[in-house]
Amino acid sequence: TNNILPIYNREWSITLQPKALFIRQNQSKLPIIVLLTGLLISVLIGVAMYFALSSREKNSRLLAQSTALNDSQNLYQAAVDNIIDGLITINEQGIIRNFNHSCEKIFGYKAADVIGHNIKMLIPEKYSSQQDGYLHDCLTSRKKTISGIGREIEGQRKDGSTFPMDLAFSEFYLSNNRYFIGTIRDITERKKNENLLIEAKEKAEESTRLKSEFLASMSHEIRTPMNGIIGTTHLLLATELSEKQRKLAETSKVSAEILLKLINDILDLSKIEAEKLELESTSFDMLLLIENMLDMFSINCHEKHIELLLDYPSTIPRHVVGDPGRVRQILLNLVSNAIKFTQKGHVLIRVDSKESSSDYAMFHFEIVDSGIGIAKEKQTLIFNKFSQADQSTTRQFGGTGLGLSICQHLTAMMGGEIGVDSIETMGSTFWFTLQLQKDVTVKETSLPTETYHLKALIISNNELLGSLLQKQLNPYGILTSFISNDQTKLTNHLNTKTAKENYAWVFIDTELTTPTWLQALLSQNPHLASAKKVAFVHSLTQIKFEDTHQITIDAYLSKPIKPTELDALLTKEHHANQAIAENTEQSPSLNNINLASKHILLVEDNLINQMITTHLLEQYHCSITTAEDGFQASELTQQNHYDLILMDCQMPIMDGFDATRHIRTYEQKNKADTHTPIIALTANAIKGDKEKCLSAGMDDYLSKPIEPQAFEAMLTKWLTP
Repeated sequence: TNNILPIYNREWSITLQPKALFIRQNQSKLPIIVLLTGLLISVLIGVAMYFALSSREKNSRLLAQSTALNDSQNLYQAAVDNIIDGLITINEQGIIRNFNHSCEKIFGYKAADVIGHNIKMLIPEKYSSQQDGYLHDCLTSRKKTISGIGREIEGQRKDGSTFPMDLAFSEFYLSNNRYFIGTIRDITERKKNENLLIEAKEKAEESTRLKSEFLASMSHEIRTPMNGIIGTTHLLLATELSEKQRKLAETSKVSAEILLKLINDILDLSKIEAEKLELESTSFDMLLLIENMLDMFSINCHEKHIELLLDYPSTIPRHVVGDPGRVRQILLNLVSNAIKFTQKGHVLIRVDSKESSSDYAMFHFEIVDSGIGIAKEKQTLIFNKFSQADQSTTRQFGGTGLGLSICQHLTAMMGGEIGVDSIETMGSTFWFTLQLQKDVTVKETSLPTETYHLKALIISNNELLGSLLQKQLNPYGILTSFISNDQTKLTNHLNTKTAKENYAWVFIDTELTTPTWLQALLSQNPHLASAKKVAFVHSLTQIKFEDTHQITIDAYLSKPIKPTELDALLTKEHHANQAIAENTEQSPSLNNINLASKHILLVEDNLINQMITTHLLEQYHCSITTAEDGFQASELTQQNHYDLILMDCQMPIMDGFDATRHIRTYEQKNKADTHTPIIALTANAIKGDKEKCLSAGMDDYLSKPIEPQAFEAMLTKWLTP
């Protein structure tokens, strides 16, 4: 038979040709043989076809797998070759096994040039030993990285040039062999940008430093003559002057203080911008702070016929911990603005408080005026630097527009906020809040200190003043009646009283014209005749009320009325015609100490400042020696004993800091038990100046211009028991 079979893409045939002898010998069995042979051939063909088909299917699978593997390898290689970072593979000996296209671009080598060579050929010689160390550490300690993630080292290109790069290796195993694959990134541009940023930062820091030095220098240069102006004016006002001379001297003093405030505002603004403004933390009496501040505005309010009022309820805590100087600064700014923009009426300072926790209280301050008001659309602008509600106000009222911006920063630093409610032509209410810690170390002295059951009559044409005084007298148990300066109303009111309803106190507003009928009524009416007469007077009133009115006055209260003065009036006996002191601050009044036994060394190179400080010291009857520089001071302290040294800081030949160090060194070597107090008197007012003085060995610090009260307090602190 001769059949052709197509199997596995090929043609197969089987040919069977029996021999003649076979046919003759097996003639009888031939059919059986043909049948068996056919069956055998069929089986063989079937087996052959099975194996052929199986082989074909297997080969197809292998071919598909091989194609997929090739595609995957091609994809991986394409990814490796096109990745931005360089990829390099090394074995345990540091021999390079793989080097992608990015590495070729970075180093300038072809892969064939580096594969089979040590990785050290890509690193400058001075760093190659370090790479050996990294590799050795990795092999011995089983660390997962050689150079660490993102380690910056130097790489070396084919042309020998070097460049900064990030290099990191991770390990992997293949056929029990250990390899390391590393990522390489050229960071030349990044380093350039970093250097530019560092350079810009250094320039900015240098600019800030120069600015700070300039401000410190300008502060010193401006404050030095300002100390002379304010100091000499203060001394001049203490002498006998005509009314015109006193007016001129007061004008000079007020102008100097305004200029000094402007200087301080500029310095504060600079410190805020440099983020160097820091708050102090000290205990203070909030009520006394506000009361003492009010006296600064009494002259201006009296001249403008503006009523300045304080509403500080007795339930509000007084003793707190914070920065009293910055609290005073905010109040001074807002109150001075209110007075400046008010032509008639009043300025009211109202204080309230809510307990935010057992340790803290949230104070709410309001400064209410009856001034020109602020348009709604302008109210958000006034807290911007150098901005005012209307530029014409700068020409009419003056000012720079810095104060409110500074107040906004200060209130935010003290955990509060600031704002304004105003209607144009109808006045304004500036408000701010402060979160302050309660001073638990001081026993709260709430007013009133005693309770009375008496009656008082208030006579004033100012309803706000009368109602506020009623509010202040009520906690004392004093029943009050408020009557305006009207003869009919007052007479009718008194006629309704019985014989037992006499008044114990009569409070009289001296702004009244006090007509004859009122004088007679106060002295002759049985309900008023035995009452103690208390007159509200301006603090600058020089002529006693009873000298111009035929009325006997038992006591005086200075305007603006202060809760502590009112408490003192109600709780102590006062002699007739005794005026209440203008300043009731709980500290010694000026010239209240005698330093006749003390010897003070004044070190000051500026002759004007030397003269002013000498005049201030002469009031205390002490002995005074002057030195014009630190070198003279150092020599004088080795020859004489001084109870106190007042040391200027910036002087020729030897400044105050070096002089102090010399004095302390001499004391340690030769006077083991002696330590002379040294007080810095400096015109510098920049943050860090006080710390600089103390670190040099000084004991305390006073900033120029010198305030007489602060000066006396400093002398009292260091020279009295």
